[in-house]
Amino acid sequence: MKASNSSVTILLQLLLVSTISCQGNGKNNIADPKLVYHIDSVSQWADTLPEFKNDPHIKETQGNQISGVVRMMYQDKSGNLWFATQNGLSRYDGTSLLYFDIQNERHKSSTVKTIVEDKEGVIWAGSSTGLIKFDGTYFTLYTENDGLLSNDIWALETTEDGLVWIGTVKGACTFDGTVFSAFELPKGIKDPRRGVSTAEMVHNIFADNQGGVWFATNAGLFVYRNDELTKSGENSEMQTNFIGSVLQDSDGMLWVNTFHDGVYIEQGDSFKRYLGDTNLIALPLEVRLIDQKGGIWLSTQGERMIRYHGNKTDSYTGDGRFEKHLPFQLYEDRSGRIWSVGLYGAYRLEGDTFINVNRRGPW
Repeated sequence: MKASNSSVTILLQLLLVSTISCQGNGKNNIADPKLVYHIDSVSQWADTLPEFKNDPHIKETQGNQISGVVRMMYQDKSGNLWFATQNGLSRYDGTSLLYFDIQNERHKSSTVKTIVEDKEGVIWAGSSTGLIKFDGTYFTLYTENDGLLSNDIWALETTEDGLVWIGTVKGACTFDGTVFSAFELPKGIKDPRRGVSTAEMVHNIFADNQGGVWFATNAGLFVYRNDELTKSGENSEMQTNFIGSVLQDSDGMLWVNTFHDGVYIEQGDSFKRYLGDTNLIALPLEVRLIDQKGGIWLSTQGERMIRYHGNKTDSYTGDGRFEKHLPFQLYEDRSGRIWSVGLYGAYRLEGDTFINVNRRGPW
């Protein structure tokens, strides 16, 4: 494949776009995407781009980071490593690192926030400019003009029925490949302690192993199962409606991160506050990963990572940059390697230390 720095090729499809919006009352819209890009027209080799720094005011090199902010990573079925960054979507294929500059109709590049893969191997990415689909050859950008609820996407999930679930700053909707449909969720309130927040914001969507779809919102925690939406956690110790994310362990138990009230674990029909090792009670904890061996990984606001498994607690630190690293995600790849991505780039655990992985590796 030949990478190019040429301007983005926009293929205009001369079909009428339905004016029916999916916003409100469950109305639908048949998607008619205007923005379709061949992979060669948007690909850029990492070595051809200027250095990405964490702090633009520092003149010296900062290690040529994958990005100053990496919001998420994902390993697809073919083994490629994808990174959702403030500099767009990037992919490491085992040999080289490529960046894909997906632009909207106003030539604004995308800040990518989340990545998933469906059962057909199609990659979906949520961004600041809309929903990105990659079929292996073409990128398609779906926007509000195509029926998307909002161009500002923060959460994605795919389910076995072929639906893509989309969480935005204006609520949730689904996409079946042709039609966007609004999915009504209760309205909460804006979180004054977060930089980006709305009353309808959906932070995370998670499909559990029993057919339920969970929504972490500013109105609380909700689950959609058997065609019924239910608020969860009301008869429990949970004291907040600002929910960040949901995870599930190998025993099927759910773990819930809140923004201001710690971590909760499912126990029967209720949720109990999770404290883990008593030495960690005073720390602001967030469960970031449940690994393949059942270890519970918690972050403590950047300075170290904690792995708690049974009665054993291990603590991990990193190099000088890692002390300022604010993790957005911990991720375990197919080889069992643990990654941390977030502010100040990407890191991978080697032994008991997180090392910086920049555009030149080490991969």
